[in-house]
Order: sequence, then structure tokens, then C-alpha cells
Amino acid sequence: MGKVYFLTGATGDLGSEILVELLGQDTENTVYCLLRPKEGQNVKDRLNDLLRSMDILSQNDSRVFAVHGDLCEDLLGMDSEMYEYLAHNIDVIIHSAADVRFNQEIENIRKYNVDAVQRMLDFSKRCNHADGKLELFVYISTAFVAGRREGMILEGDLTDQYGFNNSYEQTKYEAELLVKNYMSTETPSVIFRPSVIMGASADGSFKKSSLIYPLISLLKDLLPSMIIPYSKNVELDVVPIDFVVNSILYIIQDKQNYNKYFHLAAGPGKMIDIDGELVQGIIEILDLKNVRALPDFIWDRLLPFWKRFNKPLYRKCKKLLKMSELSGYDKYGEKNRKLMFSVENTKNALLHSGINMPEPKHFLRACIEYAKYNYFA
Repeated sequence: MGKVYFLTGATGDLGSEILVELLGQDTENTVYCLLRPKEGQNVKDRLNDLLRSMDILSQNDSRVFAVHGDLCEDLLGMDSEMYEYLAHNIDVIIHSAADVRFNQEIENIRKYNVDAVQRMLDFSKRCNHADGKLELFVYISTAFVAGRREGMILEGDLTDQYGFNNSYEQTKYEAELLVKNYMSTETPSVIFRPSVIMGASADGSFKKSSLIYPLISLLKDLLPSMIIPYSKNVELDVVPIDFVVNSILYIIQDKQNYNKYFHLAAGPGKMIDIDGELVQGIIEILDLKNVRALPDFIWDRLLPFWKRFNKPLYRKCKKLLKMSELSGYDKYGEKNRKLMFSVENTKNALLHSGINMPEPKHFLRACIEYAKYNYFA
């Protein structure tokens, strides 16, 4: 029997894939998507554009509905009649929306990543008090609520003792505190913590709004005729988007998984080497010419020399450093930082599901190849 879902972030990379799977999972599922009007489009047109872009418009237009709203406003920006209607009819809330930029001022991003979560929890409480049928509140967080911690991070760990690398991590931590308190007193909840989400595992497909696109695009433009720094064993945990989506929708079907945390991550022993696999993969697959690598400590010492005697190379090196710094991703490739995410809860929950975490280096190369033939041809 189908369920009624209330989904935020439906136009985002992860939210849109969750929407597709919800509609395909059960032909009786119904999904209400909270959307804001944008650029002269009403919310219904925005939703139709999304469904059309994913080739699912015609067969699902009677099971998915656009709800005019705004997470930063009272009643989630809905009129009171719609707010009450949904409070009485929603089975599962999936809160996927977030500001995922790393370089925002804390007070600005807090409005969307923390205050909005409180409004979603208030709506969930209203579902309970309205004698509705709400079964579960699902919150999509991030594995990087770990902040500047090192070592093995357990799935239930949550602390601000070590500080954070950026405002995104901090606000997701603050939001988790709200949900943690809520899950102990109100509706059952599940918190999912994906690591770095890449493209699909089978063919590497991803949208231009995905994290990996600007990364590949930047390196494609900068690396030819470039000398790059090279560090051994600087690792990053990455996961394909289909693993994340399939895991979420499978895990929430079992009540034994309620009120738990799940790292949706590759886990120890499966992380990628940033320079050895990601950067080298981009160089090889995109056939970038005249790229040389030097150990990072030598590269650092040569920068002053290039500044004086090879200004074109120096400018490219500084641009590479600046872009990495501005994006905020430099903190995730720091040398000698060992950060691993335990995935025991996730493994146990998926034990008989047939959902397996694929080998990261394989789907990473598939992502680069997808970019080569679909975006850079």
C-alpha cells in the first residue's frame, strides 16, 4: 500500500533522485513537494520542468503535487488551509533541502539550515497534534558534522568539541541537535549522513549542479601545461548518488531502524586517494597534456621561484590554490588528516537488501568519463 510523502529539496541533486525513486518504488505513493516560485515560474511549472527533465512527467503528474511554500517563513510559507490539510494526511516527511555552500556567513546559512529545520519539526508536531497519520521524520544531514575531528567517527557521535571547517558543517550539526531532541520526545526519526555524493554508480551520470562538475571543469581548464602538487594517501570518502537514495528509501521501510543514525559512506578501506585516483583520473581520461606532478613540499618551495621567473605558471598555481580555498573543499584534502566514518548501522540495515556500496575508484572514473562525453565533448 502506498504512502503519502512530504518532500523538501525536490529540485536539488539528491532530492530530485529521491522523488524519482519514491514514484517508481510504489505506484500508489503520493508525493507533495514544497517549492518556492522562481524566476517568473510558479511552483507547478517548476515541478513540471523537473519531472520533464527526468523523463517522468506524463506517468506521474497525478501522484506528485507542488506545494507553494518557503522554509524560511512561518507555516513553511503555506497558507493555513494547506498546512492543516497536509498535517492530517502525511505519512512520512523527508527533509532534504539545505544550503550546501561552504562559504556563507553563519547567520545567513543558519536561517536555512537550522531555523528551517525547526519549522519542519514544528510542522511534524502539528501532524501529531492534529491526530494525523505521520509515521516518520527523515532528516538528511552530512557525515561532515564531524567537523575537525579525526579518526573513526561512529554513527551516533555528535559533538562540537573539535570545531568545524565551515558554516555548513556547523549548521548541520546544530540542526542535528534539534532532530536528536525531537526523536526522543515526538515522532520517530531517522538521520542520514552522506559523505561526498558523486554521480551514479553505473554510468557516472550527474547534473551540472553536482559537486563533481565544477571540480572536473576547474581542473580541465587549469591543468594543461601545469605543474601540480602531489600528496600521497590524502583520502576522501565518496559515494554514488544511487547508493544514497536506495539506502535511504530501503532503511526507512523498517521500523527497527527508527531513531537511529546512518552514515551513507564508503567507510574505512574504501576511500579514494585524491591525487592518485581523482586528479590522475581527470588527467588521463580527459587526456590533459603537459601535466607534471611534484611532491607538495617541493612544489611549495618552488612557488617563490616561479613568481620571479615563470609568472604564467605562478598565476595558474595561485588560481588553483585560490579556487580551492574559495570553494571550501581544501579542508577535505588536508595532508595527514585521517577521517573515517563507521558504517556498521548502515551495513546491518542493508544486510539482506541487495544494496551494496560499489568500488569508489570505478564509479569515480565513470563520473569523469560521463563529464568528458556529455559536458566537455
